[in-house]
Amino acid sequence: MIELHKDKTRAVSAEDVEQAVVPTTATCKLYDAAGALEQTAAVTLPTVNTTTAAGTTAAALTLASATGVAVGHAYRLEYYGQVHVVRVVKISGSVATMAAALPEAPPNGSAVKGLRMTATLAAVGAVKPNMQLRWEFDDGSTYRQHQEIADAVRWPFEDVVAARDVAEALAQYGATKSDRYCEDVAGAVNARIKAHLRATNRRPDLVADPTAFEIAGRSGIDWSLAERNVLPLGDDPIEMRLRLRDAFRADMSLVIDGLTFFDGDDDGELQEDMKAPIGVVRIRR
Repeated sequence: MIELHKDKTRAVSAEDVEQAVVPTTATCKLYDAAGALEQTAAVTLPTVNTTTAAGTTAAALTLASATGVAVGHAYRLEYYGQVHVVRVVKISGSVATMAAALPEAPPNGSAVKGLRMTATLAAVGAVKPNMQLRWEFDDGSTYRQHQEIADAVRWPFEDVVAARDVAEALAQYGATKSDRYCEDVAGAVNARIKAHLRATNRRPDLVADPTAFEIAGRSGIDWSLAERNVLPLGDDPIEMRLRLRDAFRADMSLVIDGLTFFDGDDDGELQEDMKAPIGVVRIRR
């Protein structure tokens, strides 16, 4: 799910990481909640088309040309009749380090092709939740599609957790990871916070103060790291993950139960009856 800032253009992208289809034709369309076409955006197709060269290992690809190769993007790597989807986490000269090592080092001359399509959506001039962003693409023989829910909102929900927060948490464990690793963990935590809000029938963009979730964000980092086997020495992994999961949920519930700045009717204003009066405690059974 993505949030589109009302009255602002927005760059969007998609990659086929399931079948690694390299698109030669593609369309990107935005539909409203009722299924009516809102707009069609021009698609820029991937241009990276290179091969591996001497020096390639199972963890890093030495490329004949690194032009256009970008950190965070996914690529189709083919050798010995097998297709792999690799994601680049670091580029140094012509060497691209991958997020996960391959079973073996690819031979020289293995094909490396880009997968990421991009488009720029025109500004949506009104608040419109539950729109659908649809990509359709093919390589001349295989048809593929991808769909995401898109909300056009007055003010996007700001990320609670940043990569630097993850790096600080890792330091407490005596560990260091790549920038891309920290960004992935931060992204997972922010997605979890938004999902938790939606599970209570609250759109994240209607929450006026995302900083209220900072404590839950810290719990979410610890939980996400534990899922990736970054744990204090000596602790039981399963028990620790369960404790951290429960801590995250408790922190989220504490904030949600006390939310006083929530635009429940989506009119851009906070009505008096939505604000908790000072000195009044709400009790629920």
